Amino acid sequence: MSQLEVLHSYDLTHRNRHYSDDEFEMEVDSDDYMTETETESTTSTAVLSQFEGTVATTVTSMDDEASMRTPSPEPEPIMQMDEPLRSTLYKSEFGRNLNNYSDIYKLPADEEELDRLERQYEMLNSLTGHKYVPPMMEVLADDGSERQKAVVDLGSGAGNWIEVSRIIDVARDFPHCLAVAIDLTPMKIMYEMTGHRAGDLSQSEIIPPNLRGEVDDVNLGLSHYNGHFDVVHTRLIAIGVKDYCRLVDEISEVLRPGGLIDLTEVGYEAYDKNHEPIQVSKVHDPANPQWQSPYWAHWLSAVNHAAHNGGGETSASRNLEQWLSNHRAFEDVVHREYWLPIIPGDYDRPRAEAEFLQQYRNTLEFDVMTFLRAGRVMLLKNHYKEDYLSRMEQKILDELREAKEPQYSRIECVYARKTRAPPALELDTPQQ
Repeated sequence: MSQLEVLHSYDLTHRNRHYSDDEFEMEVDSDDYMTETETESTTSTAVLSQFEGTVATTVTSMDDEASMRTPSPEPEPIMQMDEPLRSTLYKSEFGRNLNNYSDIYKLPADEEELDRLERQYEMLNSLTGHKYVPPMMEVLADDGSERQKAVVDLGSGAGNWIEVSRIIDVARDFPHCLAVAIDLTPMKIMYEMTGHRAGDLSQSEIIPPNLRGEVDDVNLGLSHYNGHFDVVHTRLIAIGVKDYCRLVDEISEVLRPGGLIDLTEVGYEAYDKNHEPIQVSKVHDPANPQWQSPYWAHWLSAVNHAAHNGGGETSASRNLEQWLSNHRAFEDVVHREYWLPIIPGDYDRPRAEAEFLQQYRNTLEFDVMTFLRAGRVMLLKNHYKEDYLSRMEQKILDELREAKEPQYSRIECVYARKTRAPPALELDTPQQ
């Protein structure tokens, strides 16, 4: 049975297991990926992977012993995304495509949203001043060890941090490492290349041989990855995570000793130029909303309320430092906060922020406009009227372009190392 046929047969309402890599080997002269699977009481997750001549050993909590990944031949098409597969992975609501895997994450998963995330990625790297937190270079250094270093990006979206054609990221910066991107839908770059042969692509477009993409929901657990990775990275996924504290605990098991956890989240409330919360009504009545200026703050509060009611832990950003600091598995905890001027306003701002806005003002405006359209789906599902949302969105765009009073989002980054393995106890040898 081909991979596509297997995917079509999945019931996505049940927990799926992960295939080991040797269960997804590609045929040289076929457009399909062949698989042999075990029959289990749970259904299997869709693993959408592409390798070129890689050999690595992987062990998961679901494997009895190591499985050796054999070199994969160069494929014909990189991946086929036909309509039956699309209908399995996506659902359409209010004119947008959403993932068909999780009922918690309710933002779209279509081309417009992926484009927003791709542009946002570069902007946030500039805001924070880094693509990688400082310990990552040390953790992923090629130290000549037999075990391959491995990185996973949970909630990879467009796949930017792991790989994107315009940015040299993890898979290329660390070619000796295995890079795994996990999301509710396939990585954009995996299916952008549909119909292309490797010889027709530029070097920047070819998927790195050390990159793997998997379709999965982190809310269903990560125990199949225990002890598997040296770095676990997440960015802006709290809106789709049911229990973030539990996720942190599971990441502690996924990491190898000395590994790096790197979390970045945003709070779903607006702040003024003094970085104080903007007060808005806590009463959310879609039948009779009373939003007033500043409209962005009210809109964001409504999205926060809708996401929270849907199961997302939108307050996670405020707790990241505490969760890691109090966890016995982590040490060397570092916390950083950054202020993103969503509605820039007009005042004598710090020089660094002024320079940031000069470079990213258009990107920021695009991000706001497309996020308004993305959040509209969530608000419509919570029974807000479409004509009311249209009027409020226009008022927010007026706020954005008139640039009177600034409104900020607070972004928090926390990273830490997993404690190193304690030295082995030396037992006294009985005297002969």
